[in-house]
Amino acid sequence: MKEEILPVVLDGKEVPGYFISNTGNVYCSLKSKRGDKGRFIGTYVSESKKLLKPREERHPDGTVKCFRIKIYFDRGFFDYEYQQSPKTSSKQRKNVSVHKMVMSAFKPFYENPPAHISNEEWENTPNSVKKLLEECIIINHIDHNPANNCLWNLEYVTPKENSRKAKDFYGGNCANKRSILIKKPKIEVPNILNFL
Repeated sequence: MKEEILPVVLDGKEVPGYFISNTGNVYCSLKSKRGDKGRFIGTYVSESKKLLKPREERHPDGTVKCFRIKIYFDRGFFDYEYQQSPKTSSKQRKNVSVHKMVMSAFKPFYENPPAHISNEEWENTPNSVKKLLEECIIINHIDHNPANNCLWNLEYVTPKENSRKAKDFYGGNCANKRSILIKKPKIEVPNILNFL
């Protein structure tokens, strides 16, 4: 898949200085300062761009839930006030899931209705109902790997559809999910030469 890069979109607005690719890579323009100290976590791609390293978030049972990036923006950029960083800062931050950034940039919900709704029905749906649906719909990883945030691996589903897909994939048992997703300890294989 050829990498395409678009600006990060949060709450319907492009966030200055942040970019997302269709392969799930998040980039930051070095001109936009992260926080007040301008520290970056990630890899320099060019003189003006840096690949950011997402933070892994886990469920209580130890399985990976998602990968998140801290996005920084000027205070007052959104109608809703997000967490300040630090308290005296003019910047605010929001932890955003990488898969949500990919979908909001490349497949905005308003332009990509759920598969079981026809285009005609979608066009006749009031915006207030679309907004409510957007808040209820979740994003499913088709291969059930939360580290694979490629556009082809993501789809909009209802919570019920998401649960059914997980049940089918893991054989209907949460214990199966845990054993599949958590890395098992590596077993040391004795070297045969030591016994000769």
